[in-house]
Amino acid sequence: MIKRYDYNCDKQIAEHFNAKEFNRCRCGKNHSFFVSEELVELLEKLRAKLNAKSLNIYSGFRCTEYDKKVGGSGSGPHTEGYAVDCYLIGPDGKRIPSREVCMALEDLGHQYGVGYRCGGSADDTGQTHIDVKPRKWFGNEAISMSKSVCSSWYDYFGVKKPVKYEPGKYKLNVAKAIRTEHKLDDKNIVKVGACYDDVRKNLTSKNTKDNARYKVGTIVDITEIYIDETTRVWGKLRNCWIVLCNKDGTPQAQRI
Repeated sequence: MIKRYDYNCDKQIAEHFNAKEFNRCRCGKNHSFFVSEELVELLEKLRAKLNAKSLNIYSGFRCTEYDKKVGGSGSGPHTEGYAVDCYLIGPDGKRIPSREVCMALEDLGHQYGVGYRCGGSADDTGQTHIDVKPRKWFGNEAISMSKSVCSSWYDYFGVKKPVKYEPGKYKLNVAKAIRTEHKLDDKNIVKVGACYDDVRKNLTSKNTKDNARYKVGTIVDITEIYIDETTRVWGKLRNCWIVLCNKDGTPQAQRI
């Protein structure tokens, strides 16, 4: 929903944002301005995902006159309250590169407007255009202000997209040992004889004294995800655990 605010409004409209931060029109007139609630919500999520100290808006709402003055069409997303140009400050006090911002937005499921290297700026300035106008546009503003350059920022930057692990059904790519704790010690591997009857039928061995290992292709119902200090991803099924992804990032199971 688009909301209208008076020129001097300084209302706090979200945990980290005040309405006046979005009124960046420099036409010299004291006119009202507009802000999309969906845009504010997205910026809060982005700030949290990147663990940013701040998200700084240097261009928000623009009137038609000012939008044309700075090279816009006069009817773009900035004039409707859908857009901001911004940069984020990371935990280390430095600007977060624009490419990282673009990939974080994709991780959040944002499929509308994203402008990498906003205004043709360098990547490390972090300057990025973000809008929620309903149409997909992933642009590199150092190349074009109107044409999309990709459908995925991960592909565009040549970065392998991380797999998101969450509770649900997984199909095992390799035989996996069942453990009682988040440890790699073989002493924690459950014995076949201690497994539930419905589990035993999917194990590589029927010998009750052998270590319990699921067969390749077994479908398991994971109820909880745990990532240990080595970044290995564990999945819980009942009161036991299996590795879903090794610390080197190699998937051991596929979400279905």
